[in-house]
Amino acid sequence: MSSLVTNCVAMYYIVANISVRQDSPALWAGITGCWLFVVMTVLTLAELRQAVTDCWGDVVVWFSAKPRVFRLPRPEQQINFELGCRLRERLRRDSGQSRWDRLYFDGAACSLSEATHLEAVGHGVPIYVDAHQLYGMGSRDHRDSHMPDLSIAVHVLRSAHELLDMDEDGRPRHQNFIPQSMRVQGWKLEEQVRAFEQMSEQEVANFLFVVYSNQAQRQTAVERREVASWAAWTEVDSTLWWASRFFRHRNSSRP
Repeated sequence: MSSLVTNCVAMYYIVANISVRQDSPALWAGITGCWLFVVMTVLTLAELRQAVTDCWGDVVVWFSAKPRVFRLPRPEQQINFELGCRLRERLRRDSGQSRWDRLYFDGAACSLSEATHLEAVGHGVPIYVDAHQLYGMGSRDHRDSHMPDLSIAVHVLRSAHELLDMDEDGRPRHQNFIPQSMRVQGWKLEEQVRAFEQMSEQEVANFLFVVYSNQAQRQTAVERREVASWAAWTEVDSTLWWASRFFRHRNSSRP
């Protein structure tokens, strides 16, 4: 890092003091190009993975301190948004591109209904990263322009209380959502897994984070390994766990 700072200072001195800006446009252009090369750092997929992992760790700390998030109608929407915001700032810092803005957030992809989920999943992901500039690859290659280089999704599983207190309008009193079968939630999760497996065959790297909130403290299909049986759960507290999967084609040509 110290060498990078030294190079930046030296290049700034040259750019600020050299007298060839008017006399030699070609030389000036070359110096400017060198300056941009020094400032912008080319990242690899491994470095992007580390950035995602670090940001996810921060988000876990954030939502573990906010248990009410899991009483919202769509907690995954808020968690995806927090992860996307933190990741954008991290990639700007790591790449040295303060105005980089090729990370897109699609809140609609977090709230697909049961009827449309099977058809819609895979056609949109909550967090979409076009990493070509970060990889130093210039314009996009022959792949589908709608396919990201890196996609990220957070999926929330949550238990239902044994008794549900309803008000006179038929709405739950102590939560803002109608409970859903854990098996239905698990089916949606497996559909996302299937979509990411298909996307990885098109050289898309995919991160899937799964959060399990058991505020009802019940024995559910998750504990019986009937849902997300592949998950290696990390315990946050007595009612909250998370797991992750990374999908990438083993013969991928990505950096």
